[in-house]
Amino acid sequence: MKHRGKAKNAADDPLYRFAWPIDQDGYVIERIEGMPGGSLLSAVSTEYMRGRGGPWKYYRPMEDCPGLWRQFAETCTSPKTALVFANEFGLPSLGAQPGQTLQGPSEFRQQTLLQNVLNWAAVIREIVRLLDTERREDALMLFNERSHAETSMWIWRGELRPFPKTLLSAMHIQTGEALTKNHIFKRCENHSCSTWFKVGTGAHTKRKLYCTDRCRVAANRQSKEEGR
Repeated sequence: MKHRGKAKNAADDPLYRFAWPIDQDGYVIERIEGMPGGSLLSAVSTEYMRGRGGPWKYYRPMEDCPGLWRQFAETCTSPKTALVFANEFGLPSLGAQPGQTLQGPSEFRQQTLLQNVLNWAAVIREIVRLLDTERREDALMLFNERSHAETSMWIWRGELRPFPKTLLSAMHIQTGEALTKNHIFKRCENHSCSTWFKVGTGAHTKRKLYCTDRCRVAANRQSKEEGR
């Protein structure tokens, strides 16, 4: 995973030190039959995304990927694309199989209910649509009505602040900051990249076209090849 640019206050702000794991062997979608015992749920088949059980690597979503909330909304429109997102950034949220008792954080992060991921992506996608059509008040209302971030609370420098417990809650915090701080985001203009990055005050200049120098070089190379 390439770094999208570190926040200036990442060195001392605990919010930007939040780390999230990615299964390096990737993820799969698995259909699981409902709970045993003859209940109504026993007839229900549910799809989960789960890790393959490989070694983990960690990254810092709030620091490395400030526009991840937009990328999540844009990408996760189907089971296939949700799996693509998970393979790059890890499972968005946490969950267990029906009837399973979780024993520890390693099990807790191994799987998540696919429909929950798609539902929350749809909520953030609607917030994005409202923001992009200059309906900020409606976006704020939707955020307040549907926000369900799994967060803890920290006191940092005398201020009570949310701290994410999951990747999904980190993206909810990013969404809330975009709504309250009027952050502006742009999509990288390298066609093979789907990264959204922050521009404006305290971030990249609004004239910036690419998320990294690597993408700028790749786009220039592609333009030259197409012009031959």
